Amino acid sequence: MEARRQMELIQLILGVIASREDGMTKMQLMYKSFTSYIQLVECLAVLRRSGLIEYDALTSTYKTTQRGLRLLQVTKEINEFVAT
Repeated sequence: MEARRQMELIQLILGVIASREDGMTKMQLMYKSFTSYIQLVECLAVLRRSGLIEYDALTSTYKTTQRGLRLLQVTKEINEFVAT
């Protein structure tokens, strides 16, 4: 997957996870982010390795870490800066 598309997908999935404080399951993420299972699994692996999300085995949900929330904030600020 090209780097730009992967970054957009990472931002999308991270934003979707962050939209719910109680976390999201893989199935919920797949439908909310309009991604295939393979794309989602690859993205989740990158996000977990980077410390941007965490997995709660008890509830089978993914949640955004503080680091992930910070990345979302920074990318939002960059997008606003570029748009002006």
